[in-house]
Amino acid sequence: MSARPDKQMTVRANVTRIIALVCLVGVSFVSLFNVMILKGEKYQSLASQQQLYDSFISAPRGDIYDCNMNLLATSATDWNVFITPNGLKGLKEEEAEKTRKTIATGLSEILSIEYDDVYEDTKENDYYVVIKKRIGKEAADKIRKFISDNSDLELTKYIGLDETTKRYYPNDSLASSVLGFVGDDNQGLAGIESYYDTTLTGVAGRVVAAKNAKGTDMPFTYEKVEEAKQGNSLVLTLDSYIQYACEKYLDNAVEQFGAVERGAAIAMDVNTGEIRGMAVAGDFNPNEPFTLSSADQAKVDAVTDPEEKKELRSELLSRQWRNKAVSDTYEPGSVFKIFTAATAVEEKLVNDNSTFTCNHRYVVAGNVYNCHENIGGHGIQTIMQAMGNSCNPAFIQIGQLIGVNLFSKYFRAFGLTGKTGIDLPGEAMPNYHKEENMGPVELASSSFGQTFNITPIQMITLS
Repeated sequence: MSARPDKQMTVRANVTRIIALVCLVGVSFVSLFNVMILKGEKYQSLASQQQLYDSFISAPRGDIYDCNMNLLATSATDWNVFITPNGLKGLKEEEAEKTRKTIATGLSEILSIEYDDVYEDTKENDYYVVIKKRIGKEAADKIRKFISDNSDLELTKYIGLDETTKRYYPNDSLASSVLGFVGDDNQGLAGIESYYDTTLTGVAGRVVAAKNAKGTDMPFTYEKVEEAKQGNSLVLTLDSYIQYACEKYLDNAVEQFGAVERGAAIAMDVNTGEIRGMAVAGDFNPNEPFTLSSADQAKVDAVTDPEEKKELRSELLSRQWRNKAVSDTYEPGSVFKIFTAATAVEEKLVNDNSTFTCNHRYVVAGNVYNCHENIGGHGIQTIMQAMGNSCNPAFIQIGQLIGVNLFSKYFRAFGLTGKTGIDLPGEAMPNYHKEENMGPVELASSSFGQTFNITPIQMITLS
């Protein structure tokens, strides 16, 4: 026989059930309140990160034109190749391995990269792994065909192409020292590209799309696109024809006279100060800025020590990128005599009738200065004749007429004590005799352009 529970036991059991239910509901409520209210934003953010695929659309840089609207720099369409290795986790091991090997074989052959590197990338626990940046249309089309030829493996789920941009210079090395170049992330690294990087850089776009736990697209569609905005374009004062002429004849002169430290040429509109041409011998192709000239590469190849080789390569690259016209100082020499003459004429210290005697040698404070020509001297000369003969003794005499105070005053007035402020990076400061440190000897040598250093851009602004 079994005893039936009395009424009191039944009530007690029901009360116990109700209390347990209330406790369970209470705990659930507290947990839900904690998840949905107190930590709602945190979990919502985590869910969004897991469920949404967020990628950037590269913004094209602004174009660069010469003064006649000839294109000097622009942005062309390229593609970044990426894979989604996390998506392979849902496959059976045998099928996943076959897909990994197929992806590694195809991409390594098309992109000329190591098979092992691609294969290891396919094992990553990630939704997005970039295999190679900025490939051209030909390579992108080969990848599309490769995906199509292996449709049985559904490679569209694991290989993708993101459209991006690549900087392109249609005239190769023309004005490369002025234009500069960009880096892998499209940031300006030299020249105009660096100086106006903020202006030329566009605003990146964005694509937000739904994805599942494997990192592949959801069966339903959710996508939000923010289009990229191109950067602002620039119109330079350069004239492509004048620039070409500067480069051509500068190269000829460097070769003819055997200039060791390259050379620079600048063409300026004297009415406005606008630079129409600026050339540096030994320039480079900004489409391939990290490629050395054949002569420089031969120097690198001749070095056997790996560290020395690396150091030399870096040094030679920096040299070929350096804009000598604004970043290097030099003794201007005889071209500076125009400054001394202009100062003396402006102050009415000399005129057409003034004469100066050259006996080949001239002595100042015990220092002997010779005329540059190996002759007995130019004899008596007017200022025009002295200029034509580029006579050092005559200009020392003109400098003495000017004196330290006036010479220094005009040196400042011509802007030779500081930078010109040209819109290019890396402009060098001059190195000159300050007025308080200038004596008769410094004045004598400075009068014909020696013992101080300025940049080529400073010299041409003086002229």
